[in-house]
Amino acid sequence: GYAATQHAQERWPDRQVGVGHHHAHIAACLGEHGWPLHGGKVLGIALDGIGMGEDGSFWGGEFLLADYRQAQRVGTFKPVCLPGGDLAAREPWRNTYAQLMAEMGWP
Repeated sequence: GYAATQHAQERWPDRQVGVGHHHAHIAACLGEHGWPLHGGKVLGIALDGIGMGEDGSFWGGEFLLADYRQAQRVGTFKPVCLPGGDLAAREPWRNTYAQLMAEMGWP
């Protein structure tokens, strides 16, 4: 698993809520920006190429109506390979390019 998951399991073994990959990105953004635990749902968009979905299949870019504990998938982009791999996290144009290529059917 992820190092952050392992750390949380060791430090707070009884205070965890397991969530899917894209939901975790959105929940992290909520926490980073001080969203209250019971602050209601937000429309979160996770565009990181590919990740394990909450249904056990690979998901692409996701639109989730989410809070810290639950998420409902309300839209999706197909999974894509990101040019440059992890470099796409620092250069978002790479993800945009990959999504356009996939949607337009370009090589």
